[in-house]
Amino acid sequence: MGSVVTGPGTFDATISGGPFPLAGILVGLYATRRPVDAKRAGVWTGLAASIAVLLVYGLGSISTILATSWPLAAVAIVLAPLTIAFGVGVVVLLTTVPAVGTHWLVTRLRHDHRVRRDDEGEDTGGEPRSPGSTWRPVLACYAVAAPIVLLLALVVHPDGFTGGLLVALSIVILFLLSLVTLPALFADATHPRNATDWLPQVWLYVGGPLVATALVYAVATARAADFPTGYAQYGYLITLWIAVAVYLMNERRRGDRQRASPS
Repeated sequence: MGSVVTGPGTFDATISGGPFPLAGILVGLYATRRPVDAKRAGVWTGLAASIAVLLVYGLGSISTILATSWPLAAVAIVLAPLTIAFGVGVVVLLTTVPAVGTHWLVTRLRHDHRVRRDDEGEDTGGEPRSPGSTWRPVLACYAVAAPIVLLLALVVHPDGFTGGLLVALSIVILFLLSLVTLPALFADATHPRNATDWLPQVWLYVGGPLVATALVYAVATARAADFPTGYAQYGYLITLWIAVAVYLMNERRRGDRQRASPS
């Protein structure tokens, strides 16, 4: 946060938004270890942090009212509460969303969440597994669509304006689908399972594509490629497809073993 006096009777200030998400992340981590509602804690954290918004925008509004003629001062008086309310809402959003997201991520990674237990707290052992994650169709869709689109873009290279437009639209759609597929892969991999069931290595399946994307970008930048971001995008789409395909094959293999085992 910083403030600058721009002239006699005027006050100009800015607030850095970086600390607010960081505070939300810390609140989310705290909520995973305490019986605290992450959403409520994030809201209260945002409200407390909004004191800075009240001070900065309040002083700015007062300086504007005192330094301008009465028509502009009247407008400032009307808009000041709306501006302050908007600023407070943004701060609350910047703390609540990271708090809830962090709490959700950390909770799903905990072993006691991933291993399904019965009402008495005992492992379910050989009991039938609970219904699978609802994200599985998304993974299957990406596993089928990705190789088609990537082959079309990297191997076939359709000629003409229509072909180029088809490739461009296909890549955009596939990229948008990948933005849903990666969280879906995380949610499916952390879906509660029986104690004797296969527990996927979440960091391998979800973190692998992200690490590969960063490496491809770094190599492309080091080699002075024309468009490193493009190389990184293709690296992300390809490695995500590999992760999804391997994950689904392992899930299929696990399901085949369960069906083959005696009841």
